[in-house]
This record gives sequence, structure tokens and C-alpha cells, in this order.
Amino acid sequence: MSKNLRMQGGDFTSPGGYFVTICTKRMRPVFGTVVNGHMHLNDAGNVADAFWREIPEHFPHVIVDEHVVMPDHVHGLLHIPTASKAHSPTACRGGMEAFGKPVPGSSPTVIRSYKSAVSRALGQKFWHPRFYEVRARDERAIANIRRYIRENPAN
Repeated sequence: MSKNLRMQGGDFTSPGGYFVTICTKRMRPVFGTVVNGHMHLNDAGNVADAFWREIPEHFPHVIVDEHVVMPDHVHGLLHIPTASKAHSPTACRGGMEAFGKPVPGSSPTVIRSYKSAVSRALGQKFWHPRFYEVRARDERAIANIRRYIRENPAN
């Protein structure tokens, strides 16, 4: 039985903040190096960073907050400020994803698209197949997540 890394039964289209961590396979350093507590992106890292910033161009309802591209993973905070179209009566199970039925506008769909775009641009598949996602409970949690992301290269 495989371990699910996201909250069971969660609705990942509902309004709120989502802290996402996406790792490379076998934690292979693909995106650059950390030197003296500062991340130095290589060409692949610049692509990963640029594509993260472009998420709202492809998913206009998503707001990109704090993020950092590290050598072997990406941390990001995404906000879905209002209920997406996935909450329409025709949406799959009220906005909840089912195997083979991605929900438009859900955070898993956004992350899948991001990973696919970066892989296509770099001409290789290097992502771990899953990702970690935590729903921010309140403004205090969001502030803590932002600080964690900003301080990640130094740690």
C-alpha cells in the first residue's frame, strides 16, 4: 500500500493557502547549489523558478505567494482565494479528485501541470511522482510557512 502524502478526503479546490513541496527523484540536485546560505540557481533552476512564477498565467484563480527553488526540491505557497469552477454541480465529487479524474483548478492539477511543464522544457523527467501538500489553517500558519520558505536556503 502506498503512502498518500496529502490530507485524506481534503478538498484541494476550496479557498485557502496550500504549502507545497515538490522533490526530485532520489533527491538529486538538479536546480543549483546552496552557497553560504544562499541559493544559486543553474539554468534548470531558473526554468523551475520562472515556471512557478507563471502559474497564474495558466491558472488565473491561483495566487503565487512565497516560494524557493532548492537544489533538489521546490517549496511554494499557493492561494486559491475563491471557490474555483471545480465547485460547480458538474464537478467531480464536489471538487475532490478521483483517480483518473483531475479537477480543474485544484492544487493537485496545478502542481501536475507545473511539473510537466518544467520536465518538458528541460527535456527530462526528474520529479518524484508525488508531492507534499499542507493546507494552511490561518494567517499565523501562513506567516510561519512564509518564514520557513524564506529561511530554507540558510538551513
